[in-house]
Parts: sequence; structure tokens; C-alpha cells
Amino acid sequence: MKRSMLFLVIPLVSAISSAAIAQPQTSPVRDNNFDWSFFQFGIDLQDMGRRFDRDALYGRLSWALDEHLFLRGGLSLYDGEVGAADYDGLGLSGGLGFHTPLQQGLDLVVSGDLLFDRVEVGNNRDSESGLRMAGGVRHQTSDQIELSGGVFAMRMYDNNDIGLYGEALIKVSEKVNVGADLQLGDDINSIGVFGRLNF
Repeated sequence: MKRSMLFLVIPLVSAISSAAIAQPQTSPVRDNNFDWSFFQFGIDLQDMGRRFDRDALYGRLSWALDEHLFLRGGLSLYDGEVGAADYDGLGLSGGLGFHTPLQQGLDLVVSGDLLFDRVEVGNNRDSESGLRMAGGVRHQTSDQIELSGGVFAMRMYDNNDIGLYGEALIKVSEKVNVGADLQLGDDINSIGVFGRLNF
């Protein structure tokens, strides 16, 4: 699985890097007017490979600092089972993101987050910290639809995970969006739906 994922990830990273290098300062677009300040809430169904499956109810905050940088934060509540034992937990994340226009309706997006999980399996409690990096693009596909996608690398639960992510966003109104997201990794896969309130 890891080798097949690398064959998918390497060309995508190369394409993203080439586009960014080819037009670092020459793009006539200064701002694609994407919303970077919002509160998002949703549910993820997560497949943790051979370990276990869990559901996550979450809230995430993004806050634009200037025309390129934005802060990120999140809180997740986990529920699942490991064998016959119940699995419950709390997840926190925080980080920083960067975006810049590549062309009209297309932004390069890079982010990094620190992760912390506190979980309880049966009568045992444990905590784990980690790091997630991601790079990709955000595209204004139509007046109502945005598509995002790229690659991620994550270190968590004593594992290194690398894979692809994607997101579809539908604008219900100027302030309200709904969407779905997908993550395909070597060890952790997830699919989810969410609502978003723009500030």
C-alpha cells in the first residue's frame, strides 16, 4: 500500500511544486477572495487500519491574519471500539497555514498542525502527540462550488502516514457552506461531512 501511495503522491507533489515555482511573483491575481476566517463543524468516520475504527465529532476554527497567513485550531470528540473495549477520546490541534494565488480562482495552500489526543480504552488512559503537514490547492470551480486537494504527511501513534486529501465545498449563502472531505493514507483513512460559517 505504501509503495502504491507513493506513486500517487510524488507526481502530485511535483505538479504542485512546479506550478508554485513557475508563477511565484508573475501571477496577475493578488487575491482570489477565498474565505479564510470560518468556524467548521462536522463528523468524520475514521478507519485506523489494523488498529481500530472510530467516529469523530469536531469543531475547527480558521482565522486570517493577513492576505497570506491564517491560524488553525480544532477540537474533536472520539468514539469507537478496540476489540471488545470501548474507545473514547479527546483531540486537540493547532497550527498555521499559508496561501497564495497561482492564477485566477486557484490558490496554493500549505499548512502545519500540532496534534494531541487523550484517549481511554476500557479502563486504560493514554495520550499521544503528533504533527501533520499538508500542501495542495484550492480551486473556485464555479460560483457555488470549491474543490480542494493535495498531499499530507502525519506522525501520530508511533506511525508515519502519508497520503492524499480532498474536499468539496458548496456555498449555500454568503456566510453558510456545506461540504464533504476525504483522506486516504497508508494507515488512516477518513470520510466526513461538515457545515461551515464564514465570519
